Order: sequence, then C-alpha cells, then structure tokens
Amino acid sequence: MQFFYDVTGMTPLADVAGKTPLREKECRRLLQGLYCVFEEVHSYFLEPQGLLLQAEYIYETPEKILFCYYPSNEVGKEGMTIEAFAEKLLDQIDNSDDDALELIYRFYALVKDAKKGILYILEEVLTEVDMSRMPEEEPLLEELETDEIFVLEEKEEIAIQK
Repeated sequence: MQFFYDVTGMTPLADVAGKTPLREKECRRLLQGLYCVFEEVHSYFLEPQGLLLQAEYIYETPEKILFCYYPSNEVGKEGMTIEAFAEKLLDQIDNSDDDALELIYRFYALVKDAKKGILYILEEVLTEVDMSRMPEEEPLLEELETDEIFVLEEKEEIAIQK
C-alpha cells in the first residue's frame, strides 16, 4: 500500500531545524501543532502510533504545522514514538535560548515519566508559566494606617489612608 501526500509549498521540519536551531517560538509552535494533531487523531478514533514523528514527515506553512499519518505504522521504529520524538527535539533546540531549553526539557521530562497521556503533557507544558520570570507585582493597596476613621451616616467605619 502506498500513500501520497501533497506537500507543495510546505517546508519539512528537517530542513528548518537543519539550517538553524529551533528557538522558543518555533518549539512552542511545534508543540501546539502536536497537541492539535493528537486531538484530531483522537476525534477520528485513529491510533496515535500512525503519526509519523520524524522531522522529514513534519511540515510547516506560515499558518500551521502539519504531520503525516500512516495507518499501519509500527510502534518502536526510530523516531516513531513520542519518547524518541522528544529526545530528537532536544538536539534541535538553540542551546543559547533559555526559554526553548526550559520548554523542551520540561516536555522531555514529562514524556519520559510516562505517567500521563500526551494531551495532558502537552497542555501542561504549553500552559505552564514560569513564575520566576514574571515581573514582581506591586501591591494593589498599600497597608492602611487606621489612625484616622470617619463615620458615615449609616454608621459604617472606613479607614482613610494618611
């Protein structure tokens, strides 16, 4: 059985990652595409093992990331398991991009742990916020000094800031 895919105007991930290492933006886009394709596969009751996760079968357009599917794909071949995909992705990232390193190493660690499903892992990785990189929040209200209190007609006490 042969399958033909129309990939006109698409760039294989192998070409993209082969030229320049993947930065955080590209890594996040790739993981978002992977999340979407796993949702699609699940919605059609297809076996996720049919996804070809080798870089030469993953394509990108300006709008989206596309994956090839082969129904009788055997699990265990190089690059066909999600674990092998995560491991290969580690070699493709820009080591000077801390955000890309953090994102992909987190993905790899969760995949290797294998206690959760791939959709859950991808959702967790993509929505996780690194609190250490967020700017410090200023308190919304400074602590009020309650030396001065005035009384309203309804007899409510309200603290006034000095």
